[in-house]
Amino acid sequence: MAIYDDSAPVGSTEDIFMIKLIALDIDDTLIGADGAISDENIRALRKASDSGIRLALASGRAYNGMLRYMDAIPGITDVIACAGSQVFKDGKLVRSNPLSDNDVRRLYNYATAAGCEVQLYIGPDFCYTHTTEHTKFYSGLYKHTGRLIDLNSMNELNSVKVLINSGQDEGGTARAKTIKNEIAAAFPHLTVLTSKPWYIEVLNPGSSKGAALEQLSRELGLERCEVAAIGDSMIDLSMIEWAGLGIAMQNSVPEVLSAADFITLSADDNGVAYFIDKLLSGSIL
Repeated sequence: MAIYDDSAPVGSTEDIFMIKLIALDIDDTLIGADGAISDENIRALRKASDSGIRLALASGRAYNGMLRYMDAIPGITDVIACAGSQVFKDGKLVRSNPLSDNDVRRLYNYATAAGCEVQLYIGPDFCYTHTTEHTKFYSGLYKHTGRLIDLNSMNELNSVKVLINSGQDEGGTARAKTIKNEIAAAFPHLTVLTSKPWYIEVLNPGSSKGAALEQLSRELGLERCEVAAIGDSMIDLSMIEWAGLGIAMQNSVPEVLSAADFITLSADDNGVAYFIDKLLSGSIL
């Protein structure tokens, strides 16, 4: 593992330009606590793009929740959405892996009975059945209003992800751990992860950022060794493990830090820009 270090050895030009695609997580990676892409990160991303490196966003967010970041970084048309359940190449959906309607309804009933709020990810939007303080907070935080739905009136849901919010109060993190364990036991055929201490994300077992990045790379005709991925949370782990070059933010969870080939600065310290500058200068490989 390489830790950020200004005295790191310089690699060859051939090594530098082996990377042809960088997949970027958004929250706590590309953006920090202020929720905006810094000028420094935008500068570095444009420099990478100008050097011929393709950029892709890879987030747990719905596609529409990433549009403003795509607008901020010219040239981004590839997106891994909903924690890997959807893949968009050149703006077109090429992968979608929805949960069964039965599982979605069971998860919804279980979570609401436990006092949690639930969001479904349908098409390009996140959806909710009631407007609450959290849905208002979520919409404001991510600048994406989502869609209000009537679950009982929908015959087919086609939800690719279920997000369960255990609450951001003092006991929310502890509740999330308990609920995550209970869901994993009750739904052993599904993938259950956490993206934040109070967010539980439930996916089909074939859905992960790693599997999505593998498919996107195949669509682009790229080998694993030509792909880099950068992130911080458990839903980023699979793509960091799959990529030829896996990068962890300094603020990452321990599992991601252990899996990474390189650890950059934190999101609040422009870690994305730091990594890209190291990559393009040849001092990372």
